[in-house]
Amino acid sequence: MDDMKELRTVVYSREMNAIELISAGFRLFLENIKGILLGILIIGLPLSILLGIVQVQLLNLTEKVQQLNTSDLYLSTQQLTEISLQMMGYYLILAAIGVFLQPILDMGFMKMTKWRLEERKFRSITAYAKSMLHTPTVLWVGLVYAICILFASILLIPGIYLGIVWTFYLQCIALAKRKGLDALGHSRMLVRGRWWRTFGFIFFVGIIVSACSSIIGIFFPSKYVTEILSIWIAYLPTAFSTCVMTVLFLNRESGLFGMEALQEEEETQENEETPEI
Repeated sequence: MDDMKELRTVVYSREMNAIELISAGFRLFLENIKGILLGILIIGLPLSILLGIVQVQLLNLTEKVQQLNTSDLYLSTQQLTEISLQMMGYYLILAAIGVFLQPILDMGFMKMTKWRLEERKFRSITAYAKSMLHTPTVLWVGLVYAICILFASILLIPGIYLGIVWTFYLQCIALAKRKGLDALGHSRMLVRGRWWRTFGFIFFVGIIVSACSSIIGIFFPSKYVTEILSIWIAYLPTAFSTCVMTVLFLNRESGLFGMEALQEEEETQENEETPEI
């Protein structure tokens, strides 16, 4: 793939194999690296601070319980209830960040991936600004998604199944203009008949991302202040994963349903003289 036109032709013309998808995703990741770093700075940094604070509080509560257990002291019913409620509150905050706030950053990565593939002239900040316009849909669909995944995960297998079936719901909202629960249904259609193939690909990409995150963890061990730094820097391999999954989505969507849903209004493309940020 010597140029972007050839890459675009491949993505929109035939089903790609895993190596081609990862290669294409990595190339688009590098092409958008300035915009990705901008998003990690202006959106990822506040999120990492919030996540770091919450996770440190959870760690403190866990250590408190462990210290009491090792010292043969027992928590009263009132203390146990208070700690349980505090931990539940922190876990709800983590879930809310992952379902409602994190998608703004992720959808920015998705839009930049598509626009770069189509050789549009754009400012990186525009991708994040347009992602915020999807917030009402993300809030509604994300709530349904979180509740269903939560209850399905109790039985493990149903949770894994739904996680794969709905893996493209954000791309459906951000790139295919799907509204409401139609985003979940359309993601299911993209995975139908390809569940195991999708699962295998996500697992493979997950190994790559986990390896990168583990390397980062060596330099920034997850403890107190460094927790924030490790979370923040880990957004970089996450961005790579998002780029790869977006290429897979574009390849599936165009192959199964054509290009109609992927067409965008002309004003999406910025003037060529507009400098990229």
